[in-house]
Amino acid sequence: SIAPYRVFNSTCSGSVDTLATAIIQATDDGADIINLSVQYGFFSTPVYSATLYAESKGVLMIAAAGNNGGAVQYPARHPQVMAVAALNILDEPTWFSQSGPEVEIAAPGGDADFSTRVLSSWPSNPAAKNRCNNGNGGVITETLPSGETFYCALRGTSQASPAVAGVAALLMASDPALDASAVRTILRKTAAPLDADPESV
Repeated sequence: SIAPYRVFNSTCSGSVDTLATAIIQATDDGADIINLSVQYGFFSTPVYSATLYAESKGVLMIAAAGNNGGAVQYPARHPQVMAVAALNILDEPTWFSQSGPEVEIAAPGGDADFSTRVLSSWPSNPAAKNRCNNGNGGVITETLPSGETFYCALRGTSQASPAVAGVAALLMASDPALDASAVRTILRKTAAPLDADPESV
């Protein structure tokens, strides 16, 4: 099953303290895998402590590496977290994805062209919709029996990270004996190598 934990408010902003609390809560609720589609450029003691706690409980943490083309950001930069970079439609490292030795794997993350972007769930309030419309290609509305659901066509390592988390979940479901360390190793060893300098991924 999938359990969402909200760490951003209705305008898509949040704090590291809220993130740390969510990691601990998800761990205590029995999560096997935690996807962290969030990134920031500074060390946070509360988040670091929360990731150590999750690791001690056998949780596999998978996180977005970042989107400004520089060094891998936090929390993906923590060694107990699996950092994910983004690939374009040609399986090449995207121009925006962070890179460096912390990156363990890459997955599709969209690109500049709208048609290559990844539909991502999005808040329905006007401020969030405006943020999506300004430079992100626009909000797409789906009408479901439960009401309207909003998506934004996005690019980023936050879109790549949950793809890896999904594969990790399939591995654990296929063999419940696999622990977080084993799944992390399998993901690394079975990923297709890229024709690129490892330091650029």
